[in-house]
Amino acid sequence: MKREIISVQQALAESQNLLNELQKPNSQFTEADAHQRTVAGASAINHSSEFADYEKQISSLHDKVTLFQAEIKMKDEEIRRLEFEIGNARRCVRFVFYR
Repeated sequence: MKREIISVQQALAESQNLLNELQKPNSQFTEADAHQRTVAGASAINHSSEFADYEKQISSLHDKVTLFQAEIKMKDEEIRRLEFEIGNARRCVRFVFYR
């Protein structure tokens, strides 16, 4: 089953259209029409809640990416510091041996 992602605005528009249809005077609904509108309304609600879930997941992923970027920056700084210390240690060793 293919799931379609719709925006909150689209879900609200679908709900509003259904509400407008139901509020029309002299509307004659058959059992099938009522079922179709119920399914469409439930679909709109599901789409909007799925959209909210996706927004939460994206927000969570964004936070994780930010943390990973900070960790990478810290690791890069640590690598540079260690490379500098290794360079200093090599210079000290050369100085001691060549004295």
